[in-house]
Amino acid sequence: MTPANRRTVDSPAPAAIHHPLRHRMLDLLRADGPATASRLAEATGELVGNISHHLKVLATAGVIAEVPELAKTRRERWWRVATAAEYSWSTERWLTLTPERLDELSSRIENLIREYHDDPSGGDDAREVFVFAHAVPARR
Repeated sequence: MTPANRRTVDSPAPAAIHHPLRHRMLDLLRADGPATASRLAEATGELVGNISHHLKVLATAGVIAEVPELAKTRRERWWRVATAAEYSWSTERWLTLTPERLDELSSRIENLIREYHDDPSGGDDAREVFVFAHAVPARR
């Protein structure tokens, strides 16, 4: 039986973001701005073909968007994180917590999300978004 706080989501964005390399690529695009597959490959140490594959996954999920105006040739493709109207991402933080404080944080986040769920926005610019948060112990 599925717990009450678990729901299935048919959006491809969570799965696209969850991959460690794609997550790193998003971090680079957020920090450094638009980039090509070659630039991302250089920054990550990955092969350009591998980066291109992951860029396609992120683009299909709507997490990134092409920036054709930056291309100097017809073959060159630049990518950026999708705008807030298309996609939004939260800032990551490292925390030092006891299990009890982690439970407290989880409850507070769940209550805040529930408030927004129970009082949805209206208007032409309101869009359905998938919100998720998770915490795992760090290995440093």
